[in-house]
Amino acid sequence: MLNLLDRFFPNKFQYRVGLSGLDACEKTTLIYKLKYGKSWRSKIKSVLAPSAAIVWLVDGADHDRLVESVEELQDLVTPEGSNTLSMNAPILILATKQDLPNTIPLDEIRRKVEPVLSGQKAAVFGVSLTRDEGFGNLLSAFD
Repeated sequence: MLNLLDRFFPNKFQYRVGLSGLDACEKTTLIYKLKYGKSWRSKIKSVLAPSAAIVWLVDGADHDRLVESVEELQDLVTPEGSNTLSMNAPILILATKQDLPNTIPLDEIRRKVEPVLSGQKAAVFGVSLTRDEGFGNLLSAFD
């Protein structure tokens, strides 16, 4: 998608692209397709760098991909030129799917992300997005 923008509007500036649409119109499918392109991975940090806060979602039921998620988070917070997240930007980590059996314990997720986020204001919460559970304390995380 970004290569297409470069073809039609060539210039030296980076693009910030918003993505929206009604439910079930394949926004998530598009994100997954872009995910596997190297150009998308290299641009995500520049998109998030000026953010006031970051919400990072971890699949709380996928034990096999926790390490991968932590590695991606580490890549995001690792300084790289001008694409550095502000140390003042809090990071809220949401461990999703807490309504399922055998989810990853929140303490385990905290232990895994703690070395990556040393010095960064961060909090880990468990939520169930399908059952609307665990949202009670989320707003206080950014106070």
